[in-house]
Amino acid sequence: MRITTFEKVSLINQFKILEKLYPEDSYLYIPLRVVLEEGFDCGINNIHNWLYNSTKSKQIYDLVLEILEMYTHLISSHDKLTNKANLNKSKFIFPGFNKNSEMHYLICAKYLISAKEEFKIINDNKVREDLTSHKIMNTKYLAMLSKWRLFRDKQIELTYEEIKSILTI
Repeated sequence: MRITTFEKVSLINQFKILEKLYPEDSYLYIPLRVVLEEGFDCGINNIHNWLYNSTKSKQIYDLVLEILEMYTHLISSHDKLTNKANLNKSKFIFPGFNKNSEMHYLICAKYLISAKEEFKIINDNKVREDLTSHKIMNTKYLAMLSKWRLFRDKQIELTYEEIKSILTI
C-alpha cells in the first residue's frame, strides 16, 4: 500500500496525539509512528494487524525491552571487568533483528534505543546503524534471556562466569 506524504504526516501526528491521550497504550502507537517516520514500507501494510492484535504487540514490546535491558547489563558489566580473557568484544555488540521476519521487534528496538537514555550504551555498541540483522535473532535472544533472568535482579554487575554462561549459546 502506498500512502501520500500528507497521509503519512497526518498518521504520524495522530499517533503522537494518541500516545499522549492514552499513555497506557503507547506500546501500540509508538512502533506504528516509528514505521512511518523511518519509512519502513513493509511495516505500513501491517498497521491494521498491529493495532488489532494488541496482546501480541504488548508481548513484543515487553520482550524487546527485556532484551535491551539484558544487553545493557552485559555491556556495562563487561566494561567494568578487570579480567576480560576469552570474552570476545564482538559478543557485546547488539546485532539487532531480521528486517524480513522480525520487523515488529526491529521497530520496537529502534524506538526504545533512540528514546530511552538507559539504552544509550547499546546505541554505541550495535552492528549496524539501522539495527538490522541478516539472520533471525529471536531464538538466540530467548536462550540468552533464560540464563540472564537468573541474574537479572542483581543490582551489581555480572561476574565473568555469569557473563560467560549467558553468552555461551
